[in-house]
Amino acid sequence: MRRLFLAVDFDATFRDAIGAYAMSVRPHFMATQASWVEPRLYHLTLHFFGDLDNEKSKAIIDSLAAFPREAVAPQVSISSLDFLPSRRQPRVLCLKLAIEPAKALEPVIAEARRLADRVGAASDSRPWRAHLTLARFKDSRAAIGPEPPPPPRITAWPDTFCLMESHLAPRGPSYTIVERYGFRASAPT
Repeated sequence: MRRLFLAVDFDATFRDAIGAYAMSVRPHFMATQASWVEPRLYHLTLHFFGDLDNEKSKAIIDSLAAFPREAVAPQVSISSLDFLPSRRQPRVLCLKLAIEPAKALEPVIAEARRLADRVGAASDSRPWRAHLTLARFKDSRAAIGPEPPPPPRITAWPDTFCLMESHLAPRGPSYTIVERYGFRASAPT
């Protein structure tokens, strides 16, 4: 079985800047018993295919090799600190991301959902939300400390997206890039 997902991977400079911010806000979330994501694991999930047998994994990999490159290379910027599903019952602390052009990643997400449906992998019909997970809360009812400072305005210009494999272990997950795919260089004129 392989646990596969499609994501935008970020460079070390972007991840390190976000990691420094995450360290600075940790004291605000002590009561939540948060499990913090390692900066090396920061990514923007486009689609989670789930746990797949060898046949479905191969179908995903083969189909992505022929994936139409309709998506424009996006600009990804940190927008604000956010809570999922809500601040009143938070399970996840994340950064809301702004994508420019706003719909740049929609062709990739739509094609990934069609591919997932076609091969019988996990799919999601909910609206996609651009976010980067910082921490998961073990106690969503715990009080959050004073309002944390807003995140810095950090921007990345990724030129690829990736098929990644998640490896779960007691010490935490690790991710392997299975394949990289390029975006179309720029927006059409």
